[in-house]
Amino acid sequence: TDENGCPEPVCVPVMPTECPDYAEPQCDEDGETLGTQTDENGCPEPVCVPVLPPECPDYAEPECEEGEVVSTQTDENGCEEPVCVPAEEENSCPDFEVPECDAETIPTIEIDENGCEVYVCLPV
Repeated sequence: TDENGCPEPVCVPVMPTECPDYAEPQCDEDGETLGTQTDENGCPEPVCVPVLPPECPDYAEPECEEGEVVSTQTDENGCEEPVCVPAEEENSCPDFEVPECDAETIPTIEIDENGCEVYVCLPV
């Protein structure tokens, strides 16, 4: 009791709930990821939660200046945003054909200095 004779609040230990070992669920790889939720006893329980695609804004196509073309770049959320780039920077890869290789080489795809796929003949 305090100096006025009133009972004082007392801390009483709370016995912790013993949490079960939950089995980890098998989540759908394409649309779910492993998360946790709290069960009725306050214990963490592994669950599959849906992976939501980012909400992308509707970007307006920019008006480019002369010598520029519209290209797309990916923003930090994974959304494609149209932007103006100089025409020479526009990455347009030419169509390529499979070369006729001799008997000791085979056609193989490689990436050239512009990031384009090209076929080359490499030794077997």
